[in-house]
Amino acid sequence: ADSFELFRIGEKHMEHVEFLKDTFKVILPDYDRRHFAVAYYEKGIRSPLGYTGDFLDQAAGCYINQFYHEHTDGDTAYFKANLGTTEGVYAVSLQILEQNQFVDVDIQTPVSSTSLDLEYDPLLEGRNVFRLHVLLNNGIHLFSEEVEVYFQGNEEIVIYPSPGFFGRDVNLYIYDADEFDVEIYDATGRLVWVQRNNTSPQVTMYISQPPGLYFIMVTTNDRRIFSKKMVIIW
Repeated sequence: ADSFELFRIGEKHMEHVEFLKDTFKVILPDYDRRHFAVAYYEKGIRSPLGYTGDFLDQAAGCYINQFYHEHTDGDTAYFKANLGTTEGVYAVSLQILEQNQFVDVDIQTPVSSTSLDLEYDPLLEGRNVFRLHVLLNNGIHLFSEEVEVYFQGNEEIVIYPSPGFFGRDVNLYIYDADEFDVEIYDATGRLVWVQRNNTSPQVTMYISQPPGLYFIMVTTNDRRIFSKKMVIIW
């Protein structure tokens, strides 16, 4: 190709942005207009437009190669991250989901290596949700896929959220069991929900009964029995 033409989605159609001699260009986008496409020129003839992509989605893929939970020791979760480059990176942080919003908990700046170790403690019993946050020098924020970490603490089984909400799913997590049955009883002792022969450590339960106090009974295939109270509210 002799040259390239960069386009961005406008109010009614694709708009010309700039002619380029190379295929790489960094632009601080208008966040409401961040979808771009490129056409190339060969001997003065323009090619059809290429794939129109979200600048932030593509940028995240360039900067964040890997982010994963490595292991848990006690109530501390350890994570590994691998960046595609440190060029233009101002800071990298581990974020945890708290009250429906992510907050920074382990911030590293300046960033001199593409291989990073991050950690968080103390884990909450049940489901903990994390993601990697990369802040670029130009002010753009990039995020990884979310990573879930389940923590049992000193409990044999964990119920979350607790309390549960009427008409919404409630999750049960059990660690050391190959197969188990789950039974839920109301305050009068009536069986209101049952699911048998579970082989996944996580079970999603839907309680269609009125709010109140319930009792969960878990029986494993090696005849261990665990019980836990569960409160459902409006």
